[in-house]
Amino acid sequence: ADDQAFLNDLNTNKIGTGPVTDPLGMGHFLCTQIRGGMSPEQAARMTWGPGLDMPGIVATAQRDPCPDTLR
Repeated sequence: ADDQAFLNDLNTNKIGTGPVTDPLGMGHFLCTQIRGGMSPEQAARMTWGPGLDMPGIVATAQRDPCPDTLR
């Protein structure tokens, strides 16, 4: 799990995190949901507020903090 890479990739790729004050916590939550059986597509449809690029956040979470969820 690479937490700093996750934060860096969100910033570098200008992936919108909207009103979320703890994007790392959100990334870990998404990882937990996907590990628990939620599909990445379902996770990307979760609503956290305006201005979020959920598909981008999910893809970045899978790549950095939880690459074990990539299928």
